Amino acid sequence: MKTAKITALGSFKPTSGDLRGNSAKMQELCSQAAAADKKILLLPELSLTGSACQDLLFNQTFAEKCMAAVEDLAEKVPEGLLLGFGTAMYDVEGQCRDAYVFVQDGAVQAVYCAKGFARTPTEYRQRSFTCTKDKAVFMLQGRVVVESRNGFELDGLKIAVVFTPGVDKQLKHADLIVLPSVRAYEVGGIAAAAEQALEISSCTRALTAAVNLCGNESADAVLDGVCIMARKGRLLMQSSPCFFNDVRLCSKEDGIAAPAHLYDEMLRAVALGLFDFMIKTHAKGFALSLSGGADSALCASSVAAAQLCALTDLGADSYIKTLRSLGLNVADYSGDPLSYVKNEVMPKLLTTVYQGSDNSSAVTREAAEQIAKAVGASHHVWSISKVVNDYVELYNSISAGHPLSWEHDDITLQNIQARARLPGIWMVANREGKLLIETSNLSESVVGYCTMDGDTAGGLAPIGGIGKSVVRRINAHLETEGFKVNDSITLKIPEMSYITKQQPTAELRPGGGQTDEGDLMPYAILDYIRRLFAQERLGPAEILARLQEDPEFKELDHSKFKQYVQRYFLLHARSQWKRERFPVGFHIEKDDASPKGYWRFPIFNGDLKVLTEDL
Repeated sequence: MKTAKITALGSFKPTSGDLRGNSAKMQELCSQAAAADKKILLLPELSLTGSACQDLLFNQTFAEKCMAAVEDLAEKVPEGLLLGFGTAMYDVEGQCRDAYVFVQDGAVQAVYCAKGFARTPTEYRQRSFTCTKDKAVFMLQGRVVVESRNGFELDGLKIAVVFTPGVDKQLKHADLIVLPSVRAYEVGGIAAAAEQALEISSCTRALTAAVNLCGNESADAVLDGVCIMARKGRLLMQSSPCFFNDVRLCSKEDGIAAPAHLYDEMLRAVALGLFDFMIKTHAKGFALSLSGGADSALCASSVAAAQLCALTDLGADSYIKTLRSLGLNVADYSGDPLSYVKNEVMPKLLTTVYQGSDNSSAVTREAAEQIAKAVGASHHVWSISKVVNDYVELYNSISAGHPLSWEHDDITLQNIQARARLPGIWMVANREGKLLIETSNLSESVVGYCTMDGDTAGGLAPIGGIGKSVVRRINAHLETEGFKVNDSITLKIPEMSYITKQQPTAELRPGGGQTDEGDLMPYAILDYIRRLFAQERLGPAEILARLQEDPEFKELDHSKFKQYVQRYFLLHARSQWKRERFPVGFHIEKDDASPKGYWRFPIFNGDLKVLTEDL
């Protein structure tokens, strides 16, 4: 039996806890697989429940609904098709298990349970699921089902499931190995998944299949949706990441998708996260305070990229139907995708405002206008100077003869400008039924270079998982090469030159000399320290040594490196309370700074002196 020929892999866009909706998409994939004469369909871990149910898994009613949904789905699988899928399952003792279930001809054939968990951007699974050496026992369809631990055989096919990396002895004799673990998109994650599949397949004779869910399932992580087949150390099939359709069926015949440019891959993940966020919140698009800087420019460009991807993936009819269901009265499709999105969709879907102060420059105002025009946003300009002055006068009226001054109140006067921009743009979002985009990047969040209830306000932070040095490179990529939507469509934004020629600045101090890197340090160094601390778990002394040895920084003033490392750790230690209050952001780079992601950190931490004393 040629296993690869009869096997299909399925991916779809789930919603956490939506048992009916997820089951319907799984049934659609079953129908497609049966129509394609496939005998086996493999879906990812936790497909039925969604992968991010968190404490919903402790709810007794949800537990009962999960078990009923498994039995219901088993009865709806087409005759002869063997379906493998993941779900939360509750054993006879009431313990919640991360289970992988095989059903065929209306009956549950086998159940596997995870014995451990790979590291994920939402590390709650050890808390939510039970993992023991003892075999779990389930009551399903009126009969006792004992967990399979060492594989099972059906119709002469030996099948095994691997939740965590590694080659087990039981795999040596398997014909089909399933790697079902769900993973969020992150830089390098797809290549790592392919390497794992190749490594396992090279040690066995089995067809090795890795499957993953897709889309913005629960707001803070974008699942990449990549499916992989390998045999004897050779890649047979690998699908492209981050599709916008609801479901996707893959088979060996699809071959290996051409790799995308890294910045295109990252942009597509952000775009998918934005589009799904809009759909699931029933929003009429987005509102954005467009400052004329790198971050807000990338946010605006990502909204446009999302619409182009959705239009090309879904097709014009389905895309327009989706927008109209949200209350966006767009015209029928005509012309080419780029002009339709820019001229018809974006003016209705994205509202941007340049909110100038007394310290804002003509450079950033023009940059904001050029970016808004390039992507087709409905753009407005207003001044917050009167609002800021009113607040200053209010305080001075109670200051007992000690009025605010730049000499003594630098931070206070900077922050009131950032906070004065908040009410107006929120009003736009509320009035137009749109989501407010927050524009902070990963570099700013790890050191708290932001104003709480000012530039940190919003409903979601799409580039919150991307470092500033990478943000700047992505903008340059959009300017010169463009974002490749598909083989025939590229979103190129030459107007990004108005952004890339600037030095990043908050424009909150008078005089025009303020820059982000002057306040902090060069962003390339900040991001380098961040990666070494968060990813490689190095301490300050080791990081300083690596900085001094790295040829990338040989032209910089080494006498300041110790100062930069000390500043990073002090700012990082003192800004955790800010990160606890940030809007939802998408996990993109590995060293996620979100308190809900990889990096858990106490608010009170002794300013990390226990680490920096080594310097």
